[in-house]
Amino acid sequence: MHQEVLERRRRVLGEDHPDTLRSAANLASTLNSLGKYEQAREMHQEVLERRRRVLGENHPDTLDAVGGLAVMLFNLGEFEQARQMHQEVLERRRRVLGEEHPETLKTVSSLAIILGRQGEFEQARQMHQEVLERRQQLLGEDHPATLSAIAHLADASAWYGEYEQARQMHQEVLERRRRVLGEEHPDTLSSLGSLAVARHNLGEYEQARQMHQEVLERRRRVLGEEHPATLKSVSGLAITLGRQGEYEQARQMHQEVLERRQQLLGEDHPDTLIALSNLATAHQNLGESEQARQMHQEVLERRRWVLGENHPDTFRSAVNLAMSLAALRQRLPARRMADHGFRGLRAVLGNDHHSTQWARDQLNKVVAAMGGRRRRKASHRR
Repeated sequence: MHQEVLERRRRVLGEDHPDTLRSAANLASTLNSLGKYEQAREMHQEVLERRRRVLGENHPDTLDAVGGLAVMLFNLGEFEQARQMHQEVLERRRRVLGEEHPETLKTVSSLAIILGRQGEFEQARQMHQEVLERRQQLLGEDHPATLSAIAHLADASAWYGEYEQARQMHQEVLERRRRVLGEEHPDTLSSLGSLAVARHNLGEYEQARQMHQEVLERRRRVLGEEHPATLKSVSGLAITLGRQGEYEQARQMHQEVLERRQQLLGEDHPDTLIALSNLATAHQNLGESEQARQMHQEVLERRRWVLGENHPDTFRSAVNLAMSLAALRQRLPARRMADHGFRGLRAVLGNDHHSTQWARDQLNKVVAAMGGRRRRKASHRR
């Protein structure tokens, strides 16, 4: 439908007419919702260039185009470039529209999501809290934008290991989205998936499994097998299956996610690297330590390049690699790598963060193994 409208407006109004560009932006948003990120990026880029020429840098529609392109860059894993563009839009919207305008708050939320993926958890959490409080005042408790803000803040709680708080917030959002948006709406399915993750984090694996399975079946029907959201559900279900001891089924599912993300997103996309890390852990749980070591080594090297030396996920990869080395009885390299990961997480996240505590536990296992104690099964740490 958007394609048809765009073609007609191009023919009747011309390429640069504001209504034509609005149709192009709508089509780009539709492509994004279908998971066709590269096509959406190209279209947003074209809209941005034309709006800059026709409307100027500070026109609201031009700022919308910059924001749309930034979202596409984020989805494609280009976090730093997306961050810079959202920061630019935020500064202009604050100046032109004010702090509390819905579009300004939308940009704050988008920037906070990127900061979270870059490991800047505290700043991201504060921004999500700010957005939530302002949306509650301006839009009300049940507005879809308010519910999105609660969901983002719940994710931020999980970053700090506050899993029960995250569960309660995701449960609240799910109930409201079911009432406001309906059972099959993508945002409702997203809430159900997030609640499944929260249940998993609390050790409620059977409940998490059932919820992941429900989300997966609906996403396959609504979005298709290769949509990024569908693959996220496959991954979540596979992680839970792994914790239930169904290692071979989990490995097969992680392999499927990896192959599809490599095709859709590329080798170096952060989500592809998550899939590779999860697959490595699945091999470790099957006793295939050398294969796991090679994969964890690859993840570590790619994360250093893509995310940077000091990103929390890079340090987690170092700890995962250490556990594979320990399983292969390469204990001195394992201890050095585990110590590096632990010290890095402590420096970045603090001594009391749950990821730091996990890394300390893994380091202690490596040290104990050097004294002859048995190792335990690996666990997924994304």
